[in-house]
Amino acid sequence: MLSINAFNALLKTLEEPPSHCIFILATTEPEKLPATILSRCQRYHFKRISTENIMERMQWICRDGQFEVDDEALRLIAVSADGAMRDALSILDQCLSITQQQRITKEHVKKMLGITDQTLVDGIADAVFRRDANEALRKLDQAYSYGKDMGLLVSQLIETFRDMLVFHITQEDEMVKVLKEDPFGLKEKMQKEDYDRVGRIIELLTERESKMKYTTLPKVLMEVTLVKLITEVGGKGPVGPAEKNPPRSIPSAEPRAQASPKTPPKAPPASTNRKENPSALQAQELVETIGRQKRILGMSLRTANAVVKEQTVVFTYETAHKFHYDQAMKEAAWIQKTAKDLWGEGAKVELLLEEEKQENVAEKWAHEIFDPDKIQVK
Repeated sequence: MLSINAFNALLKTLEEPPSHCIFILATTEPEKLPATILSRCQRYHFKRISTENIMERMQWICRDGQFEVDDEALRLIAVSADGAMRDALSILDQCLSITQQQRITKEHVKKMLGITDQTLVDGIADAVFRRDANEALRKLDQAYSYGKDMGLLVSQLIETFRDMLVFHITQEDEMVKVLKEDPFGLKEKMQKEDYDRVGRIIELLTERESKMKYTTLPKVLMEVTLVKLITEVGGKGPVGPAEKNPPRSIPSAEPRAQASPKTPPKAPPASTNRKENPSALQAQELVETIGRQKRILGMSLRTANAVVKEQTVVFTYETAHKFHYDQAMKEAAWIQKTAKDLWGEGAKVELLLEEEKQENVAEKWAHEIFDPDKIQVK
């Protein structure tokens, strides 16, 4: 918060400091300090304190002060502090003042912080995984009736899905923060789930977390969010695995086609038509083919909405997925080559960002109607 002139005055003192003085400068933005100051300082980068270290410190304080606090309560305080010892001690001090010399339990900490019971949060996450909207909304209503903060509930859901994703990748319990007991077996279910879907769930919850601060109807916004997570954020399409079973339950159509001798000759023309005009199913085939060779690129393409127009597959990205759009644009030539290998030289692939979609269509029409050499896009 010092001005340049103030820094210059401080520099004169630092250049010739008194022998009895030691200056300690603390800041979270060292990049804003002038180089003349930084060059005369020994820098120490403080990191977040681990949950176990925070717990050990609080246990020592409680023993020294003869306070009775459950270990589960201390762990919940340490997790809520998010690596900051000062915040952890502040929460502990508030709990001690509220309980009035009683034994501090996990329930005291939950009540003081206004957070939802982790079992209830896990139940909501499990309902989202199973695409059970009725169960998810019922548990949300239960949390709301308990007076729980919807903004904190979103944060807890983000932490829960984060633990599932991290455990799926690392297979290490030490990396898990809140999903310790796991009564619903979410870590095991994650092994059978597409982690790209979990990533999109976290993205949507993060967007909703910022909106929770300004809405006057947090419960309504949370209900809409859960329904969207269940109906739209799926592995392959808006409904996900729920639509995989119906197509398999209609094998009776195939025997009827095979019973007539005239149907087999009609199969080759259908396959040739698919090569000339790629269908929506083949657009998914393109994404899966690319995903097998370049997994990250396949994930980027899955976040887009694929639309087939004649021999062109158009991938349209929402503005929230601009990062995936940029990743796909870097590999645009390779994606085009893969499409031609699948469907022939006439196949084309277009990558569009939602905010650019209308502008690109207008520009394309202009090129079709007027002389392209005389068109200037401003």
